[in-house]
Amino acid sequence: MAFGYRYTLERQGNGWWLVRFPGIPEALTEGAGHSGPDRAVLPSLVTAKLAVYETMRVRGWSKVKLAKELGMSENSVRRLLDLHHSSQMWVIDDALAKMNAKLPIDLPKLRSTGKAA
Repeated sequence: MAFGYRYTLERQGNGWWLVRFPGIPEALTEGAGHSGPDRAVLPSLVTAKLAVYETMRVRGWSKVKLAKELGMSENSVRRLLDLHHSSQMWVIDDALAKMNAKLPIDLPKLRSTGKAA
């Protein structure tokens, strides 16, 4: 998983652009900054939280099931998925591990400038 999500742009009749994220069908917006031609940059914690959400959706897990597996309240899982709440990465790692998933990090390759540091 990279620190960003692929998106598609759809020109609307009113001149606006509708932005869809194939990996997150529930997410829509009308415009976005981007780091390249087709990737919106997200903070790393948001990316990690979305990885938990996507894994839950693919596996068919509810918040109640994840809470039970983690030994925490459903409210704690709600906070874990809340993009505005600051969560600990170890909790995200535990949640993914319970669902037999991992959070790979795909860092962009840096080009050498030929200058010594």
